[in-house]
Amino acid sequence: MSCAPQAPDQNETAQAPVNESAVNAAVPPPRIVPATIPPLDRQQLLAAIGASSDAFASRSPVPEDVVALAGRPFQIKLPFGCNGPSDELESNWAGWSYDSRTRALKLTARVEITKALPMLAQLVQADSYDAVEGFWIRRPWTSQEVCPRNARLSSSPSAVTQPDRQTVGFVQLFGKDDPRTLRRGGRPYAATIKLDEGAHPGAQGYQLSISGRIGAFSDRQPIHCTAADAEVRPVCLVAVELTRVAFDDPESGVNLSEWAL
Repeated sequence: MSCAPQAPDQNETAQAPVNESAVNAAVPPPRIVPATIPPLDRQQLLAAIGASSDAFASRSPVPEDVVALAGRPFQIKLPFGCNGPSDELESNWAGWSYDSRTRALKLTARVEITKALPMLAQLVQADSYDAVEGFWIRRPWTSQEVCPRNARLSSSPSAVTQPDRQTVGFVQLFGKDDPRTLRRGGRPYAATIKLDEGAHPGAQGYQLSISGRIGAFSDRQPIHCTAADAEVRPVCLVAVELTRVAFDDPESGVNLSEWAL
């Protein structure tokens, strides 16, 4: 007895062989986009410095995440001129003056930390560097990068002129083979801007905006701290490589002048 061939079920769909090479060619591999590392800000820098200060005070190793900051970009803004214009721009680390007749605003800032700083002999092998230049980060207990409110009203003349003990700073270290064009060498950052008629200069002071990358001292540590004894707060310095310095107006957010390094 012969059996007739059965017709395929209407619910069944004929499956064509899959060409895997064609499928793989049609779907491109996912594109890997490198993540952009945002620059460290004032708050993050102060947190890293605080961790280093704590490690120094407790005689414990510096945290690995602090050591890993070497090479990271950073940006910090240092407020200045909070108490109004100054007639002593040559003696202050930073300040501004204004000529109402010509409407000329003059801004200056000069390097504060040099190789002559006595504590550098304790922090680094100073003899291995040809020059050191840097700035102090004032009011390190706050993350704010603008002048305190009512600074002109709350500061007495004695408080303005009284020297204070700075404990947090950053320095750029120059070797003998580094280009001398990168150094300030005593030259201040200075700019003169003619303001529009009716402008009110220095309503909120000004900012020295500094950008660059975290560097390292000779022992590859990005931050070094030291103290005269255990009862005083350690002084800490961060090694950096500067790429840009600028004057900013915090009230308008306008960049007034800049230097690419």
